[in-house]
Parts: sequence; structure tokens; C-alpha cells
Amino acid sequence: MSRCCRRLNQLASQGRRTYSQAAVQLKRPSSSATPVYRRPQPSTHTRDAELPRSSASASYSFQQRRAARIEEEQDVAEQTPQSIHLRQLFGLRFSAELSRRILTHASHPAAAQGHNSALSFIGRRTLESYFLLMISSSPALTPSDDLEALSSHALNTYLLGQHVGRSWELGRVLRWVPAVISPTEIDTSREGRSIGLYKVQGDTVAAVLGGVFREFGASTAQRLFHTRIMPHVLSGLPERFHGDVTAACNRMGGLQGPLARTKKPLPVPDTGLIVTLPR
Repeated sequence: MSRCCRRLNQLASQGRRTYSQAAVQLKRPSSSATPVYRRPQPSTHTRDAELPRSSASASYSFQQRRAARIEEEQDVAEQTPQSIHLRQLFGLRFSAELSRRILTHASHPAAAQGHNSALSFIGRRTLESYFLLMISSSPALTPSDDLEALSSHALNTYLLGQHVGRSWELGRVLRWVPAVISPTEIDTSREGRSIGLYKVQGDTVAAVLGGVFREFGASTAQRLFHTRIMPHVLSGLPERFHGDVTAACNRMGGLQGPLARTKKPLPVPDTGLIVTLPR
């Protein structure tokens, strides 16, 4: 009886060891098992650098056209009679604020919001600088010539207003108020009124050049000086310098030449990156 009990206990013990070893072997990874390869899922966000060059170029051109259209819409929205006149005259995009300042004299009530005195100061110095550069390089210049006298005669404010200002038709859009005169002086003041207008227009011509210099740069202002101003003031300059004025005007594109150089389209970046604008 005791022998049978011992035999049963041995069999039970062997069963427990066999079960434990089998469980351990199931938990261990098999060294001969083949690893499972999982293909990586494609990302939902493709990098810009991975796009083909043709797609980058097309998207870049689209964004460029979109930016130009937005700029044009904004420009049309803020147009004023002053900015339209200056744009038609010179082919340059003057902002509404700048055009109002250029064409507002200090005598006008609206001068409290800004007038052209500061721009006229800048333009006067720009006029003198470009004039002296042209005259000093002329072969017609002699040691006895007085550069200051030549400059003051050719760039006289009344001469600029009478010839350049009238050619630009500044009187149509210029905001200014003539001096108050008594009723008895109305008939005899027409000549004085014209002289006053010439003075105001001459200051405005200088303000236009000052505004172009500040807004569009020195090269555009120089072309404006040689092609739109100097050909109209030859009467204030000795005849031996007229050839220099004509040569400079032709070199800068002529009387109707463009003042601003046309911008070439920007090249597509070599990296293939796409430039995106916020919507």
C-alpha cells in the first residue's frame, strides 16, 4: 500500500516538472524563427524637398502670381487722384500717403496731416547733386565757370514751376491756397498769382524728385532728373551744355523712357523647396 502511494507521488512530481519546462519553452523566442518584415507606412505629409522639380516650379510660379494679384488689388483699393496722376505721369506706383504729401503745399488746410516741405528739401539737394555731377564731367566746362551760378540759374524754382510743373500738369491735382489779396488788387494780381503758382509748382517738382529718391532709390531719381526735368529747363543753361543734357537724356532712355527697370522673375530655388504664403 505504501509502495503504491510513493509511486503515485513520483508520477505527479514528474508531471509538474514536464509542464513547467513546456511553459518556459513556449515563453522563450525560437532562434530559428524567421523575422517578420513590416513595410513602413507612407507619411501623410510629404516633404517639400521630395517633390519633383516641375511641381516646385509650378507652385512657386502660382504663389508669385498670387502675391502680385494681391498687391495689385491693394494698390487699386487705395488709389487717389494724386496717386493716379503721378502713376500715369511716371509709370511708378506711388502710395496714397506719399502722393498726397507730394502734392500738398503747406498753405493748404490739409497740410496738418502732412505736406511736401521735407520732400522738397530732399529733392532740392538731389537736383543740385545730379546737376553738378553732369556739369563737372562736361568737356564744355571751363575753369572760369561758376558752378553755383550755373546751378542757381538752371534749377531756379520759378523756372522749374513754369516749365516742368506746367509740363507735368501739376496744377490739376496740386492742393494749395494762394495768398489772400484785397478786392481792389484782383485785376492787377493775375501776374502775381501766376508767379505764386510757379513758385509752388517749382517746390512740388523738387518734392516729386525727393519722393522718388526716398521711395524708389537713387537710380530711378537720376533717370527722372535727366529725362523728365533737365530737357525742360535748357533756357536757364548756357547753350554749350545743351549737348550734355541731350546725351544724358538719350543714355537714360529718352523723354518717354521707363524710369523703373523691369524686374526679372525670380529664379526657382535649386533646392526644390516650395515657398508657401499664408491664405
